[in-house]
Amino acid sequence: MYDFNLACVIDDDSIARLMSEIMIFNYKIAKKTVTFENGKAALEYFKLFKDKPDMLPELILLDINMPILNGWGFIERFARLAPDLSKKVVIYLVSASIDPHDHQRATDLEMVSGFIIKPVNKTALEQVVKAAMADKLPVYISK
Repeated sequence: MYDFNLACVIDDDSIARLMSEIMIFNYKIAKKTVTFENGKAALEYFKLFKDKPDMLPELILLDINMPILNGWGFIERFARLAPDLSKKVVIYLVSASIDPHDHQRATDLEMVSGFIIKPVNKTALEQVVKAAMADKLPVYISK
């Protein structure tokens, strides 16, 4: 049984995107996954389908460092769009960053449910699901 109907991976690294997508499917986290290589493309998708709950993911794994529109910019714009969405969406930042500033910034953002240290793995995904189901969201998830 899958935990979510739809997950979203936003990452400019095609290998990281593919690996996340495979793990999400193999570990039955979500039935389907949509992927984007930057925040701008993802925002366009959300705007297009804001009134269609079946097309909106329940979970977003969002890379911080991307060209065109990075994770921070995505969150800023997504926060303005979120009240118009027909479904609640949980966002986890995903990054290899060990910069304490990034971790603190993630903690300070209401839109962010947690921070996953790359690479995404089974344990991290299980913790995301457990937290989402309990509605108690951890801030940091590492290997």
